[in-house]
Amino acid sequence: MFDSRGKKGLVSFDKGESNSEKVIVFLCMRYLNIQYTFLYKIINSGRACQT
Repeated sequence: MFDSRGKKGLVSFDKGESNSEKVIVFLCMRYLNIQYTFLYKIINSGRACQT
């Protein structure tokens, strides 16, 4: 779910940026993706418990 957004974002960063900036952006996006998927799983499991 969040991965596709991250990849689309990375594609737009390709134009006119240095490699080091791309790497930093990539790592940030990757970190955020991991955080979001983790939170998403917690929220989903919480909803499953409530029902």
